[in-house]
Amino acid sequence: MPARRLRPILLGLLLAAGLPATAQLYLSRYVPGTPGQTGDPIHRIEVFNESQDPVDVSGFCLVTRAYACRLPAGTVIGARTALRLGWVPAAGQRTLIFGSMTDFITLQPDREEGDVVALFDRSLVLRDAVYMSRNINVTFLPMETSLRDGTQLYVPDESDPRMTYMPVSPDPALALVQISGQWRITARATNLIPATRYRNLQARYIDGMVYLSWKTLFENDCYTQVIERSTDGKDYEPMDRIQAGGSSVAPRDYTWYDPDTEKDRVYYYRVMNQDKFGYVVYSPPAKVRTEDAPGGFTFDIIQGENKGTLNVRFSAEMTQQVRVKLLDEQLRELSVLFAGQVDGGRQNLVTYSRPLPVGKYFVIVTTETRRYYEPVIVE
Repeated sequence: MPARRLRPILLGLLLAAGLPATAQLYLSRYVPGTPGQTGDPIHRIEVFNESQDPVDVSGFCLVTRAYACRLPAGTVIGARTALRLGWVPAAGQRTLIFGSMTDFITLQPDREEGDVVALFDRSLVLRDAVYMSRNINVTFLPMETSLRDGTQLYVPDESDPRMTYMPVSPDPALALVQISGQWRITARATNLIPATRYRNLQARYIDGMVYLSWKTLFENDCYTQVIERSTDGKDYEPMDRIQAGGSSVAPRDYTWYDPDTEKDRVYYYRVMNQDKFGYVVYSPPAKVRTEDAPGGFTFDIIQGENKGTLNVRFSAEMTQQVRVKLLDEQLRELSVLFAGQVDGGRQNLVTYSRPLPVGKYFVIVTTETRRYYEPVIVE
């Protein structure tokens, strides 16, 4: 049964009305712990700030069937980052520890299978909520509890439009994540729903600058992309951070240029995205030599839209004989893509249309004065 979700519609109306950045706060990740085991180290809840400004969430409240808490003073969620809460620190991630909160109480849920997570702002207005159960109708909702100072927190029943239903029982091997306004099931330790996938990263040296172009095949809450550069193909350093499109089922095209290069050098580039859950996706690397038409010859490799197909585009300043071959990872010849004379100053395009299995390949180009090679990664 699909998740029931009305929050994106309501949220869009609130944002259109000019509400502050807190309108873009929502529960983004839930990792259940072992039922009845207080302090389970794998348990996590994350609250994501989708706005481009930091948000003070001091006094916000969280409620589950096992506990309720109020976020302490000075709790701020940075722009497009997540606040992570748990019993123990997450490796390499800042975590707000439940046991460190003065306004934290444990609850005693009944034996009915399922859980609920509800987020309230400091005015005790319900901001977001999701409940999990094999059955859409449960007896643990509605739910009312109070903090130590008597503050009443009320979680509405299943019919409330602010509630999302996930037809699963809490399982420590799974995690629930909210992406593009929809709750989805993923694995706790691995990323089954990547924010994006890269294709066709190309690097060209023109008039003293390196020009990059690439494509994302889709985007799931993909907010930023980092361009990284290396001089040895191993150690990369960040060069720039650009804004991504956010969410899209269609491919998107991007370009970027690097004016800070030296002539007669080899550079490697790649594009990286770290999603709101901390998972990282890299593009295949692209190599470029900063020479003005080295040997009077230029060529580009363009991977086709159909998986495993590719195009080779090339041109020469002078009329000459050119041979273009495709080799596999063991340097065995798969195909001669072109063999013959090319006219000076004319663009040429050859295509290998047979699907290539996932792996590494090489395009070898031989001219009358030089030999070139370029690796190709098929994912």
